Amino acid sequence: MLLIAPMTEMRYIRYAVWHGRMKSPLGCSVFQCCSRYDFEYERFMSLSHQYIQGYCRSMVSPEYAVRARMLLELLFIRSGAFCLDNFTHSDVKVLIDSLSTN
Repeated sequence: MLLIAPMTEMRYIRYAVWHGRMKSPLGCSVFQCCSRYDFEYERFMSLSHQYIQGYCRSMVSPEYAVRARMLLELLFIRSGAFCLDNFTHSDVKVLIDSLSTN
């Protein structure tokens, strides 16, 4: 089950890019990817959720999309943006490592 909806994900990403900048893990990732692929981050902010979702669906298998969403949620938990009472920091790290390497 997803903890956050896709539109909420876009809001977090936009917030991370505009306000968090390099202090945010998402902001760092977006800036690094934009730099690496010569894509202006201002243009990234103007992309619609539907465009990004359609592009991702055409390029990524459903299995990898689910894995990426789970990884995103775990990163939010690890950073403290989300809280799960039943998982320790070490549990979350193990889950992140597992999702990242399999």
